[in-house]
Amino acid sequence: MHKSAIIFLLGTLVMLLPFGTSLKVMAFEEYEYQTDQYENYVMDMANDNYYKSQNTVSKEMFICSEPTVVPTSTGSGFQFFNLFCQDSSGNIPDPDSPVWIPWKDCNVTDFCPIFNEEDFVLQIEQNLGSNFIRYEFPGTSQGRSVIVESGTYQISEEGNVPDVGTCPNPSYDGFVGIVNSPPPQPGSNAFFCFILEDDCSGTIEAGEEKTCTVRNYLNAGTFGIPIGG
Repeated sequence: MHKSAIIFLLGTLVMLLPFGTSLKVMAFEEYEYQTDQYENYVMDMANDNYYKSQNTVSKEMFICSEPTVVPTSTGSGFQFFNLFCQDSSGNIPDPDSPVWIPWKDCNVTDFCPIFNEEDFVLQIEQNLGSNFIRYEFPGTSQGRSVIVESGTYQISEEGNVPDVGTCPNPSYDGFVGIVNSPPPQPGSNAFFCFILEDDCSGTIEAGEEKTCTVRNYLNAGTFGIPIGG
């Protein structure tokens, strides 16, 4: 049987051991222990992986400071635009380029507010011999904790656009697409290259603490503005 571990997203797990008579009694009553069985209680909690492993995963979004915005067509009362983050060769800049700024600092106000961290589906995959396990949950800037089996794991993400291909710059680890249609928008999309940093894959055991950072960089997108609006 595999011991449990925790993949912990963008937060800190603080574990308080029972201290004082009232806390001790509450813990014993929950697990049906008598107050004179403290040693047995501590041993059973340890064997049940009471001291959970932690994996801290943060989610960040970036856009280039001066995106190229090009009008394309009109229809259904909207003017549509394409938006690109490209270098002089027409490719998305490397993730360590100084052109990137945090998503919250984006000045394309008809585009950036349409997308946020919750649009992405974060994944934890584990291949435990005969068992393959996948956990899926929306991204969040505040973080999320997920109990998993100890063993090997891989953290990644998906958008809501299938089969988007690969990032045009091999410096990145993956490529995702998002389509959103908040009223009155007819449908805006954004395509992001992403990188996985630190401990986004490997083996996690009881008591370990690891860190993973998932960073998304805008490659291109489309949006519409109401004509005369």
